[in-house]
Amino acid sequence: VIAVTSAQAKEGKTFCTANLGASLAEAGYKVLLIDCDTGKRGLQTYLGTSDEKGLMNILEDETDFEHTVKKNLNNTNMDVLFCGNKKVNSANLMISPKFRELMKKVKKEYDYAFLDVSCHLGTADIVSAGSTADSVLLLVRAGKTEEASAKQTIEALNRANLDISGVILNGVEEV
Repeated sequence: VIAVTSAQAKEGKTFCTANLGASLAEAGYKVLLIDCDTGKRGLQTYLGTSDEKGLMNILEDETDFEHTVKKNLNNTNMDVLFCGNKKVNSANLMISPKFRELMKKVKKEYDYAFLDVSCHLGTADIVSAGSTADSVLLLVRAGKTEEASAKQTIEALNRANLDISGVILNGVEEV
């Protein structure tokens, strides 16, 4: 399970998360994308759906994974679990035993799972969701991400003992 986050909003985190998943699914891996961004619901918007039941509904015991996950998106080897239509305190739900149990299940059933998590400086979600992830990818956008914001995010992730396995540089113009 890999959590993908950024220091600021509008850096392309959801776009990169979806494309990482699609690339691995195309290569034959079984992939799950999980939208953990309750504020933006990026994957729901990016993939063109809305008001779907999702992760937050599962964590509130309103539905279960099997009836909520969208299987084989666009006839690929990629499944998607949308955020859901609930307005909730997501950080609290993502440190719950139910979330940890769900992540154990995900790790058994999928080769790769990507958590699309709110930008760090805006919420506590990355610390909550990231605590169940095997690693974190930090996305920065060329010409947009401020150095101070990136450094603050890295320091906060390190303080939370989250393993930053890499940085994605997004939005690079041709040279």
